[in-house]
Amino acid sequence: MVIQFFNKYKSYTSFRFLVAGIINTLFGFILGILFLSVLPFHYTLTIFLSTIISVCFNYKDTDPMDLCTALYEHQVTVVGFGSFKENTFVRFVTINANNSKKDILNFFKVLEGFVEQNPALIKTKETTRERL
Repeated sequence: MVIQFFNKYKSYTSFRFLVAGIINTLFGFILGILFLSVLPFHYTLTIFLSTIISVCFNYKDTDPMDLCTALYEHQVTVVGFGSFKENTFVRFVTINANNSKKDILNFFKVLEGFVEQNPALIKTKETTRERL
């Protein structure tokens, strides 16, 4: 019955446009649902990855563990340290997309100012090596 219906009207251009439109709409709807179910995860991951800045560094000849601990204990800022093989370093990580260049540069100014004002609090790497 359906085949007879199609055979009867398939020569009409308007019927073919109608059928093509229905097929296109269904295909587009299904494709849209697929994208809506998959893309939020993609964009979430992309946005998350694009908001992270991670910088590993050593400041002058200071011991990174002592520097990070002193900054935390004196409630200046919270910054972590890390190590890879025998190298220990300050690990500055930001996951806030609202940080501007000025905010990030201010962190380094605060760190430099703290080291200059409190040299006795922070051991140098040489002192740390002697301790071991």
